[in-house]
Amino acid sequence: MGEMSLHIFRQEDRTVNHWSGGTTTELYIHPKSATYAKKDFDFRLSIATIEVEKSIFTPLAGVDRTTLILDGVIELTHEGRYSKTLKKFDFDSYEGAWNTSSIGKCTDFNVMTRGKVTSTIEHRTLKKGKVFELIPKGKEAMQFIYIHEGEAVLFDQIQMQPLPTGSLVSFENFSEKVRLEAKGTVELLIIDLIL
Repeated sequence: MGEMSLHIFRQEDRTVNHWSGGTTTELYIHPKSATYAKKDFDFRLSIATIEVEKSIFTPLAGVDRTTLILDGVIELTHEGRYSKTLKKFDFDSYEGAWNTSSIGKCTDFNVMTRGKVTSTIEHRTLKKGKVFELIPKGKEAMQFIYIHEGEAVLFDQIQMQPLPTGSLVSFENFSEKVRLEAKGTVELLIIDLIL
Protein backbone atom coordinates (compact mmCIF):
# COMPACT_ATOMS: atom_id res chain seq x y z
CA MET A 1 0.00 0.00 0.00
CA GLY A 2 1.29 3.48 -0.89
CA GLU A 3 1.85 6.39 1.43
CA MET A 4 -1.11 8.31 2.77
CA SER A 5 -2.07 11.07 0.40
CA LEU A 6 -3.99 14.10 1.68
CA HIS A 7 -4.71 17.09 -0.55
CA ILE A 8 -6.62 20.28 0.16
CA PHE A 9 -8.31 22.01 -2.77
CA ARG A 10 -9.32 25.62 -2.08
CA GLN A 11 -12.30 27.46 -3.51
CA GLU A 12 -10.13 30.18 -5.09
CA ASP A 13 -8.23 27.60 -7.20
CA ARG A 14 -11.28 26.43 -9.18
CA THR A 15 -12.54 27.37 -12.61
CA VAL A 16 -16.23 28.19 -13.04
CA ASN A 17 -17.74 27.29 -16.43
CA HIS A 18 -21.12 28.32 -17.81
CA TRP A 19 -23.78 26.03 -19.21
CA SER A 20 -27.23 26.87 -20.64
CA GLY A 21 -28.91 26.91 -17.21
CA GLY A 22 -26.23 28.24 -14.87
CA THR A 23 -22.65 27.43 -13.85
CA THR A 24 -20.61 24.33 -13.13
CA THR A 25 -17.39 24.03 -11.15
CA GLU A 26 -15.31 20.87 -11.27
CA LEU A 27 -13.91 20.03 -7.82
CA TYR A 28 -12.14 16.76 -8.62
CA ILE A 29 -11.84 14.27 -11.46
CA HIS A 30 -10.20 10.82 -11.35
CA PRO A 31 -7.94 9.91 -12.94
CA LYS A 32 -6.34 13.33 -13.24
CA SER A 33 -5.77 12.80 -16.98
CA ALA A 34 -9.53 12.36 -17.57
CA THR A 35 -11.88 15.06 -18.82
CA TYR A 36 -15.60 15.56 -18.48
CA ALA A 37 -15.88 16.23 -22.23
CA LYS A 38 -14.37 12.82 -23.12
CA LYS A 39 -16.37 10.99 -20.40
CA ASP A 40 -13.26 8.93 -19.60
CA PHE A 41 -13.35 9.53 -15.84
CA ASP A 42 -13.85 6.93 -13.10
CA PHE A 43 -15.52 9.59 -10.97
CA ARG A 44 -16.08 13.34 -10.91
CA LEU A 45 -17.14 15.74 -8.15
CA SER A 46 -18.63 19.11 -9.07
CA ILE A 47 -20.87 21.94 -7.93
CA ALA A 48 -23.47 23.44 -10.24
CA THR A 49 -25.98 26.23 -10.09
CA ILE A 50 -29.37 25.96 -11.75
CA GLU A 51 -30.42 29.54 -12.47
CA VAL A 52 -33.42 28.88 -14.74
CA GLU A 53 -36.83 27.71 -13.53
CA LYS A 54 -36.91 24.57 -15.73
CA SER A 55 -33.77 22.66 -16.64
CA ILE A 56 -33.16 19.52 -18.70
CA PHE A 57 -30.17 17.47 -17.57
CA THR A 58 -27.64 16.31 -20.17
CA PRO A 59 -28.07 12.54 -20.76
CA LEU A 60 -24.94 10.67 -19.64
CA ALA A 61 -25.09 7.02 -20.68
CA GLY A 62 -22.92 4.75 -18.53
CA VAL A 63 -22.70 7.29 -15.70
CA ASP A 64 -24.32 6.94 -12.27
CA ARG A 65 -25.24 10.29 -10.76
CA THR A 66 -25.99 11.64 -7.30
CA THR A 67 -27.31 15.18 -6.92
CA LEU A 68 -27.35 16.76 -3.45
CA ILE A 69 -28.89 20.20 -2.86
CA LEU A 70 -26.64 22.75 -1.14
CA ASP A 71 -29.06 25.68 -1.37
CA GLY A 72 -32.55 26.07 -2.82
CA VAL A 73 -35.32 23.59 -3.63
CA ILE A 74 -35.98 21.65 -6.84
CA GLU A 75 -38.45 19.09 -8.12
CA LEU A 76 -36.36 16.44 -9.87
CA THR A 77 -38.25 14.34 -12.45
CA HIS A 78 -36.99 11.17 -14.10
CA GLU A 79 -39.36 10.71 -17.04
CA GLY A 80 -41.39 7.49 -16.77
CA ARG A 81 -39.85 6.68 -13.38
CA TYR A 82 -40.45 9.08 -10.48
CA SER A 83 -40.31 12.67 -9.25
CA LYS A 84 -38.78 13.86 -6.01
CA THR A 85 -38.67 17.21 -4.21
CA LEU A 86 -35.15 17.95 -2.98
CA LYS A 87 -34.49 20.56 -0.28
CA LYS A 88 -31.20 21.59 1.31
CA PHE A 89 -28.99 18.50 1.91
CA ASP A 90 -31.52 16.09 0.32
CA PHE A 91 -30.10 13.95 -2.48
CA ASP A 92 -31.14 11.57 -5.22
CA SER A 93 -29.09 8.87 -6.96
CA TYR A 94 -30.03 7.86 -10.51
CA GLU A 95 -28.75 6.68 -13.87
CA GLY A 96 -27.26 9.35 -16.10
CA ALA A 97 -28.99 7.85 -19.17
CA TRP A 98 -32.44 8.64 -17.74
CA ASN A 99 -34.38 11.60 -19.13
CA THR A 100 -34.08 13.91 -16.13
CA SER A 101 -35.36 17.45 -15.66
CA SER A 102 -35.84 19.83 -12.76
CA ILE A 103 -38.08 22.70 -11.78
CA GLY A 104 -36.69 25.29 -9.37
CA LYS A 105 -33.40 27.06 -8.76
CA CYS A 106 -30.58 25.70 -6.61
CA THR A 107 -26.91 25.09 -6.03
CA ASP A 108 -26.10 21.38 -6.02
CA PHE A 109 -23.20 19.02 -5.34
CA ASN A 110 -22.77 16.29 -7.96
CA VAL A 111 -21.07 12.91 -7.82
CA MET A 112 -20.68 11.05 -11.13
CA THR A 113 -19.24 7.54 -11.28
CA ARG A 114 -18.52 5.12 -14.12
CA GLY A 115 -17.74 1.42 -14.36
CA LYS A 116 -17.36 -0.44 -11.09
CA VAL A 117 -16.88 2.72 -8.98
CA THR A 118 -19.56 3.22 -6.32
CA SER A 119 -20.18 6.22 -4.07
CA THR A 120 -21.94 7.32 -0.92
CA ILE A 121 -22.57 10.86 0.27
CA GLU A 122 -23.53 12.07 3.72
CA HIS A 123 -24.25 15.49 5.22
CA ARG A 124 -23.16 16.40 8.76
CA THR A 125 -23.63 19.51 10.91
CA LEU A 126 -20.89 20.14 13.48
CA LYS A 127 -21.37 22.70 16.25
CA LYS A 128 -18.46 24.84 17.43
CA GLY A 129 -15.77 22.76 19.14
CA LYS A 130 -17.24 19.43 18.02
CA VAL A 131 -14.89 16.88 16.46
CA PHE A 132 -15.60 14.58 13.52
CA GLU A 133 -13.37 11.57 12.89
CA LEU A 134 -13.02 10.23 9.36
CA ILE A 135 -12.52 6.48 9.51
CA PRO A 136 -10.52 4.82 6.70
CA LYS A 137 -12.51 2.62 4.29
CA GLY A 138 -9.55 0.62 2.97
CA LYS A 139 -7.01 0.82 0.18
CA GLU A 140 -9.62 0.56 -2.60
CA ALA A 141 -11.31 3.75 -1.40
CA MET A 142 -10.88 7.47 -1.86
CA GLN A 143 -12.61 9.71 0.65
CA PHE A 144 -13.45 13.40 0.54
CA ILE A 145 -14.68 16.05 2.94
CA TYR A 146 -16.30 19.18 1.49
CA ILE A 147 -16.82 22.23 3.76
CA HIS A 148 -20.01 23.86 2.52
CA GLU A 149 -20.45 26.43 5.30
CA GLY A 150 -18.26 27.49 8.19
CA GLU A 151 -14.63 26.83 9.00
CA ALA A 152 -12.89 23.80 10.45
CA VAL A 153 -9.41 22.64 11.37
CA LEU A 154 -8.03 19.33 10.13
CA PHE A 155 -5.61 17.40 12.34
CA ASP A 156 -3.56 14.83 10.45
CA GLN A 157 -0.52 12.92 11.74
CA ILE A 158 1.81 15.83 10.99
CA GLN A 159 0.05 19.15 11.41
CA MET A 160 -3.09 21.20 11.83
CA GLN A 161 -4.61 22.67 8.65
CA PRO A 162 -7.33 25.34 8.42
CA LEU A 163 -10.29 24.47 6.18
CA PRO A 164 -12.32 27.55 5.19
CA THR A 165 -15.71 27.43 3.43
CA GLY A 166 -15.43 25.75 0.03
CA SER A 167 -12.47 23.51 0.93
CA LEU A 168 -12.39 19.99 -0.49
CA VAL A 169 -10.03 17.49 1.14
CA SER A 170 -9.11 14.19 -0.54
CA PHE A 171 -7.78 11.19 1.37
CA GLU A 172 -6.14 8.18 -0.23
CA ASN A 173 -4.28 5.22 1.34
CA PHE A 174 -4.83 6.37 4.89
CA SER A 175 -5.05 3.88 7.70
CA GLU A 176 -5.49 6.07 10.78
CA LYS A 177 -8.46 8.23 11.76
CA VAL A 178 -8.28 11.87 10.73
CA ARG A 179 -9.85 14.48 13.04
CA LEU A 180 -11.75 17.59 12.01
CA GLU A 181 -12.77 20.24 14.55
CA ALA A 182 -15.43 22.90 13.92
CA LYS A 183 -14.40 26.53 14.57
CA GLY A 184 -18.09 27.52 14.51
CA THR A 185 -21.13 25.77 13.06
CA VAL A 186 -19.93 23.76 10.05
CA GLU A 187 -22.00 22.12 7.32
CA LEU A 188 -19.95 19.41 5.63
CA LEU A 189 -20.29 16.54 3.19
CA ILE A 190 -18.48 13.21 3.41
CA ILE A 191 -18.08 11.46 0.07
CA ASP A 192 -16.74 7.88 -0.10
CA LEU A 193 -15.77 6.31 -3.40
CA ILE A 194 -14.96 2.61 -3.72
CA LEU A 195 -12.72 2.10 -6.75
